[in-house]
Amino acid sequence: GRTAAPVQQGTPSLVVSKSASAASFMPGRSHGYTLSVRNIGGGSTSGSYTVSDRLPAGMTLAGVPTGPGWVCTGAIGASSFSCTSSDVIAAGASAGDISLQVTLASSLAVGTDLSNVALVEGGGEPGSDQPTPAEREAFNGNPSTLPACETPATHNACRNTTPVAITPSGVVYDSLIREPLPGAVVS
Repeated sequence: GRTAAPVQQGTPSLVVSKSASAASFMPGRSHGYTLSVRNIGGGSTSGSYTVSDRLPAGMTLAGVPTGPGWVCTGAIGASSFSCTSSDVIAAGASAGDISLQVTLASSLAVGTDLSNVALVEGGGEPGSDQPTPAEREAFNGNPSTLPACETPATHNACRNTTPVAITPSGVVYDSLIREPLPGAVVS
């Protein structure tokens, strides 16, 4: 963790954040996320660093994630992926964003909260700035104990919780044809 100890001067310290493309997601549809990596340390990164992501039950990749400077793994239908980069991130700077599309199962119940988690590590961080055993354990099996993702990024590992809803925020649908009604505000 980031909050337990001050960052060592002259060394990198990577943090990650994730944001959803909408305030709520619809079952059976594709939706997007953006992941951001920031170096809050006092020195530039060296070597490679990796962002790992675990999708919740009922959510799968709709395609391989992409981002400038990133090489990503993960196939359509997968429930996890990782992206690695060796691009130098200067102290106080951010890497290029990672974009991904996910598909929600049609069977997801309205009102379900989906906790999508991310973790970043590498880039020459000293041991004190790497993800803790507790963060790794939460990432791998108990995402509800991870802190919420913040913008700008402040955590080694975090969760983005998005509720499942019938319609995305701000869109009014006709119940028969599932098209926005004329004059509906679409944001």
